[in-house]
Amino acid sequence: MTLEATQKVLAEKVDSLRVENERLKAENKALVDDPIQVEREARDNYGYTKEGETTYKKYKFNISEPESDKEGRSAKSGGLEAFLFEGPFPWQVPLGLIVIASLFLLVSYKYER
Repeated sequence: MTLEATQKVLAEKVDSLRVENERLKAENKALVDDPIQVEREARDNYGYTKEGETTYKKYKFNISEPESDKEGRSAKSGGLEAFLFEGPFPWQVPLGLIVIASLFLLVSYKYER
């Protein structure tokens, strides 16, 4: 990397840090000077309440991807393994084992003669 390119990258980084610094200064000023902002931060981040208020717990739900996205990825991930272990039917693993055992018995029976 040339000296000019390094200098340009560092100048852009300094500019972005200056913008971030100004934003943080404004946020700090609001927290110091504005009692409404202080109350909002105390309620949201620390669960503070006023005298006589009733609080309710907020539940955080674990939201996962839609099932259609999972099915699309599992079909791409691998043929037999995806069919046996990631499919929508609970009988796929036992059925797969039965098919494998049956094939083994048929092949071994053929070679016994």
